[in-house]
Amino acid sequence: MAIEEIVFVCNMGENRSPTGARVFNEKFREEHLDRKYHASYAGINQESKAKLTRSQFDSASLVIAVEKTISDLLIQEYPRTKEKIWQLYISDECPKDSEELVTLFNQVYDEWKTFFKK
Repeated sequence: MAIEEIVFVCNMGENRSPTGARVFNEKFREEHLDRKYHASYAGINQESKAKLTRSQFDSASLVIAVEKTISDLLIQEYPRTKEKIWQLYISDECPKDSEELVTLFNQVYDEWKTFFKK
């Protein structure tokens, strides 16, 4: 059975998306889902050290854009696959691994389980 990849995407791949991927991977391990799901992260900005690649996007079962401008850019770049983009509203003001950001991604995980978990 192939592992389903979930990719978190923010501007630079430095704060929000790595935190989201870490929170989801911890939850997958806690709930013994880590053989079925894996989360990774990327940035959409050209200067990002973890720039989203076409193959990364294509292989993902779900792409989680942390804000509307990012989901708009992803839909523009990959218009035929907009159904696999999930848009969040998380401010760029949240520092990596902050308590507020971790709490937000725990809530997102609970929503993901309700709507997407197979």
